[in-house]
Amino acid sequence: MVKVEPICAVCLLHRGYEEAELSTSDLGLRMRVMIELLKMVSERFSPNAVPAWLGAERDRLIRRITGCPDPYREAKRKSNEEALKLLPSVKNLLAPLKDPYERFRKACLIATAANAFEFGILGYSFQVADAGSLLTEAERSLVIDDTEQVFSILKDGKRVLYLLDNAGEVGFDLVLIEELKALGLEVRVVAKGFPILNDALLEDALFFGLDKVADELLTTENDEVGFTPEKVPSSLLDAYRSSHLIIAKGMGNYETLTEYPAKPPIVHLLKAKCGPIARSLGVPKGSLVVKLRKD
Repeated sequence: MVKVEPICAVCLLHRGYEEAELSTSDLGLRMRVMIELLKMVSERFSPNAVPAWLGAERDRLIRRITGCPDPYREAKRKSNEEALKLLPSVKNLLAPLKDPYERFRKACLIATAANAFEFGILGYSFQVADAGSLLTEAERSLVIDDTEQVFSILKDGKRVLYLLDNAGEVGFDLVLIEELKALGLEVRVVAKGFPILNDALLEDALFFGLDKVADELLTTENDEVGFTPEKVPSSLLDAYRSSHLIIAKGMGNYETLTEYPAKPPIVHLLKAKCGPIARSLGVPKGSLVVKLRKD
C-alpha cells in the first residue's frame, strides 16, 4: 500500500497551484483555490491517506472554483501529436525480434518508458520535445522486471484488462496492446471517463486507433485518479473480475490498486517519478518497473 509521506503535502499544493495557473488568469480565483486547497489538506492529510485519492479531491476543488474542466487539455494534445510522430520508429524496434517472449518484453519496456509523460510532479519534469529519447536509457532504467512471470500467466490466460494512464503515453501502449493481440489474447482497454490530471480519455484512445486494435474500449465513468473498483460501473467491474490479468499503467493506478487484493493478478508498468513511490517499490527514483502482484 502507498500512503502519503510529508513531502506529499508539498506536492499536492505545488501541483494545485500549477493547475490553478493553467485553469484561470484571474488572480482572485487562484487565491481562492489556494485558500480552499490549504483547508482541504489540513483536514484530509493524515498518515493513512492515499495520495491519489487526495489528488482527485484537489482537482475537483480547482474545477469547481475556476470552472475549467480540463487544465491539461493543450498539454495532452501536444503529447499525443509528438507520440504519433514517434510511433513508426518505436514499432521498428520490434521488427528484428521473432521470439514471442522477446517481442512481449520489448513492448512492455516501450510502454513502461512512456510513463514519463507526466506533468506537475514536484521534483520531476518532462518536456514533450524530449519524448524521442525515452527509450535510450530504458533498458538500464528497468530495475524490476517480472516480464517472464507475466508472460507465463498470459500463456495460460485469455482475457486482459489494460488500464491506461496518461495521454501521449497511449501511443506507446498501442505497441504492447498489438503484441497482446498477436498472442491471441482478448484485450479490453480502459480510459478515464472525465478529465483528471493529464490522464487519457476515450478521445485520446481513439486518436491512436485503439478501437481498431482492442476488443473493447471502456471508461471508468468517473474522474478518479487511478482505479477504485467500487467507483466504476458494474460492467467494468465485471470485466475487471473476469480478467486473467490486469495491466495497470502509472503511479495513480499503483497507489489505488495496492489498497486491494491482487485478484486477478496485476502487473504495474510505471516510472517511479517521486520519492514515496520509489520507496514503496524499493527502487531508486526514476526507475522503470514491471512489477507483478498476485494473491
